[in-house]
Amino acid sequence: MARFLFIVILTLSVLPATAQEAPLRFPLGGVLGLANQAYLDRNSFERALTTLFPLAISPERPPYTAPIDPFLWSLSGSFGGTGAHPRPGAIFECTRYGLATREVFAAEGMSSARTFALMRYARPQFDDATNWPEGAVARLHCVFVWDDVRVVEILPEHASRALLATLFQTLTDQPNPSQVYGEAGYRIDATGGPDDSVVQVESARMTLTLGHQSLSFRSFLMAGGS
Repeated sequence: MARFLFIVILTLSVLPATAQEAPLRFPLGGVLGLANQAYLDRNSFERALTTLFPLAISPERPPYTAPIDPFLWSLSGSFGGTGAHPRPGAIFECTRYGLATREVFAAEGMSSARTFALMRYARPQFDDATNWPEGAVARLHCVFVWDDVRVVEILPEHASRALLATLFQTLTDQPNPSQVYGEAGYRIDATGGPDDSVVQVESARMTLTLGHQSLSFRSFLMAGGS
């Protein structure tokens, strides 16, 4: 998935941006607030995103091999810009799946034709099963990627850290960040987010590598919110 996102955003970032439009300041607090809304269906989640920034949605349909899973949906596209239409240069992908899909992955692995198509749609993370809380009925994961400062501003480490610290119990830094991520680069892993009977926000990660920035988060819908 990381390779796919890199190729897409590299292609998009070479397109010209409209001079009149100011770059978007990434609304980190608002985006992380979506992690606590894992109960939303696809249309409602899309509407919540559009309150944060302009979107261009890519049409997607579940694979015909998908199980009957009321929690399964996928939403992806581009965002950024302050005009009437988003500009390329920033992309996102959010996916949710429930127990029925998790059982398919557990029973058939990730290599069969059925699960491969389902995996491309649901985008399971390698450690979803390990971190799946008892009583959870669905997992939500989102990733946002941008590298064109004409479209979306880069968030410096101090700003990201300050906001993550208000939402998560533990922040962990990557050792020797300048050697790994370049000058001014960083990676902050945040764990222990808001947790109640409806949603458990498990983790978030903010990374800046040579002007290429990404945010991801994962949360779980608990039985109390289904």
